[in-house]
Amino acid sequence: MNVLPLAFGAVPAYVAGAVGAGLVDDIEGRTHGHLDCGAVAAKHLLGVLADVGRADLAVTVATRPDRPDWGIWHRLGMETLMEAWDDTARSHNHHFLGAASAWIQQRVGGLRSTSPG
Repeated sequence: MNVLPLAFGAVPAYVAGAVGAGLVDDIEGRTHGHLDCGAVAAKHLLGVLADVGRADLAVTVATRPDRPDWGIWHRLGMETLMEAWDDTARSHNHHFLGAASAWIQQRVGGLRSTSPG
C-alpha cells in the first residue's frame, strides 16, 4: 500500500523516510523479496525502492526465480513479457507486467527520452 503514495509524492516529507522503511521491511520480512502488489503498483515498485536507497532490493525483487516475480520467466526460458507468472499464460506478448524491463532500461541502463518522437 505504500508504493503508490511514495511514487506520486503523496507522502509528507517528514514521514517519507519511515514510509519507505516500512515498504522495505515488508518486502524483506513478510514477502522475503517477492513482488506482492497489484499491476499498477508493480509499475512503480522498483523505482520507488531505488528512490528510497534500496536499488539492491529492487534487483532482488526483479530477479527472484520463483513466483510471483519477473525472474521466473527467465528460469522458464521465456523471452517475452507474459500475462501471468507461469508458462501456461495465455499471452506471451503482454506489457501488463513490463515494469521490470522499463526500470532496467531507464534506471540501470540510463536510457530515457530526451524529447518527443
